[in-house]
Amino acid sequence: MSKPLSVLLIGVSLDDLRGILEMLRDCRREIQVARCECFEEGLALVLRGGIDVVLLDFPGSGGAVPFDHLRRAAPDIPFIVLTAGSDDRAAHDAMRRGAQDYLVKERMDAELLCRAIRYAVERRQAEVALRHSEAMYRRLVENLNEGV
Repeated sequence: MSKPLSVLLIGVSLDDLRGILEMLRDCRREIQVARCECFEEGLALVLRGGIDVVLLDFPGSGGAVPFDHLRRAAPDIPFIVLTAGSDDRAAHDAMRRGAQDYLVKERMDAELLCRAIRYAVERRQAEVALRHSEAMYRRLVENLNEGV
């Protein structure tokens, strides 16, 4: 059996938290949830390690700089952005900045949330494996004594 999935919720209100926890219970996997209210707390938890995916309540354009800081601090952790229904520009901005996916809170259900988490984790694992493979290939090519 696989290890529990560790999900960090950053900036999620208590009202949204109840709904998200209920949706996560419908995922067919054991999930451990941590929650913090601000980016600074989230950064500390991310740097400590053990987080598999971050669900971030993206506060529009004001969240861009802290989001960038989080992404640089944890390049191998997938981020899924949660937005208000009317904030498409913020969601697209977060995607350009490296979020794996975004979900509109008002239209989110358990199936959609669980699938987004699963796909984000799998995509990030594939990206990490590809980066490692490319780095290994680059080292091999750079260390060749003869031209190919």
